[in-house]
Amino acid sequence: MTEQQCKEMEECIASFQARFPLEGISRQVVLRNRYVFHAGNPAQGLYLLIDGLVKVFKVSRAGNEKILHVAVRGDFLAEVPVLLQQGYDTTAQAASDAVLFHIPEQAVFVLLVESPLLSRRLLGGMARKVHGLIQDIESNFKAGHERVADFLLSHVTEASPRQASLSVVLPITKTDLASWLGLTPQHFSRILQDMRRKGLIEVVGPAIHVPSVDNLQKGCLRFGRDESMSRAAC
Repeated sequence: MTEQQCKEMEECIASFQARFPLEGISRQVVLRNRYVFHAGNPAQGLYLLIDGLVKVFKVSRAGNEKILHVAVRGDFLAEVPVLLQQGYDTTAQAASDAVLFHIPEQAVFVLLVESPLLSRRLLGGMARKVHGLIQDIESNFKAGHERVADFLLSHVTEASPRQASLSVVLPITKTDLASWLGLTPQHFSRILQDMRRKGLIEVVGPAIHVPSVDNLQKGCLRFGRDESMSRAAC
């Protein structure tokens, strides 16, 4: 959502909360690394993220974690299990201190009738998640370097000059980002080191600096064919 849409949605829910206090809508603060909900538990309501970051993930039987997406301000959480009246199918954990509206199941269905705005935002949010999952599937066919480059380039705006530089402050830990991109932490680390040696990026703490977006976009290094990215390709 845009910032204006986020404010409209927040005002809509706050207004409904004032009109129907018995519906149980509450504003909650979840500290970093605390859980919002766990997979397998009954879905008692959905959430609207007001501030902070929340990672949504699945855990395999072997205990491996796969991040599905990272929710930001304006995103809904757990809308699908609530609408299907099923248990939570994912786990959500605050990646930073987070503020959320919790909307109990009974209030969700009243709000859907009361507020066309909520219906549009829910549909829009679910459509974006489906699109994101399709992109994740497509990324499985790409080499690791391409996945990292795509993540960085997703932060480029249309107004950015072709030769502009780019700085991306990682919203989550490098380990979590590796999981999100479908890479092991070790592979992700090797990719960053390789790209840094070739002059495509500079890594400073949680930030990755791209000296030339144009170089990354054109692939002075031959992504997809050879992850060693030989100098002859430049």
